[in-house]
Amino acid sequence: MTRMLYPFHHQFKIGQFICGLVIVSLLAACGGKKTSTPFVPPIATTATLTSVASGQVAAPMTVTPLVEKTAKNTPTPTLIPGPLAAEVNGEGITLVEFQAELGRYQAAQKSSGGVPLADKDQQQVVINDMVDNLLLAQAAVRAGHLVTGNDIQTRIGQLVNQLGDNQALTDWEGQHGYNDASFRQSLALSMHAAWQRDQIIARIPDTADQVHVVQILVYNEDDAKLIYSRLQSGADFATLAVKIDPVMGGDLDWFPQGFLTAPEVDRAAFLLTPGKVSEIIKSKVGYHIILVLERDLNHSLTPQTRAFIEKQVLRKWLEDSRAQSKINIFLP
Repeated sequence: MTRMLYPFHHQFKIGQFICGLVIVSLLAACGGKKTSTPFVPPIATTATLTSVASGQVAAPMTVTPLVEKTAKNTPTPTLIPGPLAAEVNGEGITLVEFQAELGRYQAAQKSSGGVPLADKDQQQVVINDMVDNLLLAQAAVRAGHLVTGNDIQTRIGQLVNQLGDNQALTDWEGQHGYNDASFRQSLALSMHAAWQRDQIIARIPDTADQVHVVQILVYNEDDAKLIYSRLQSGADFATLAVKIDPVMGGDLDWFPQGFLTAPEVDRAAFLLTPGKVSEIIKSKVGYHIILVLERDLNHSLTPQTRAFIEKQVLRKWLEDSRAQSKINIFLP
């Protein structure tokens, strides 16, 4: 018996956002080497904190304030500038900020019980997420999005209500490497980045070009050749598919291009005319023979396929943003 080829499910994280102490990944998690274990978002840079305290608004693609100065704004931060871990369009991520975020990431990894990445890979995951978050936040600021001190205070009030009291929040901040100023700045950065993420995915239509496919999957090439020969002699595809996969009948359902874990099968599905059977397709999973039942250029997205497309769109936005930005990484 074989199993069906399951769709693409990896978690593409392009940053995490605090929402009532529940850390929600973008791309869920929006993309790879990153794990599905979430971690708290990076704190804002010292340059950003200084801008916030002064109330200055810089031009796009330079150091920009992430919080609008108001009478009820956050206290003036006391963070001292230090060596940079990275610089994004003139805005620095200090080494202290990076190390704090790396510590939170490592703590989350340890609590998850999974196999930890090598130290170098952990550093790469964290700095990439910090850069991605900052790129999203910078875009939000350039678009005119504002996060006021009152906005942050409202969010903190929600967190306090969930935890029980102010001391509980203070304890949580301390356990996760925050002080009051850095936590407020982290919230501001996350709120900006979340807003920008929502603007990006809001433009995704409710339909996409999709195919409905049934497959026969075996793990032995000789078996695949025998089945293919039978199909060429007039055997019914659906009957053979059910015999090999009694539970699902080999039905892969509807999916957009790039959705399957085996790119060879995915490409073949979108090259075949509906009603046609493919030749034997070899992948790392096994040997596939597929039948495209239908194709619809505007087929409605399911929650699962929409989540996949959101990840693709967010990934592409970040790739384009990185290509158009000046980013320097100073980690050894």
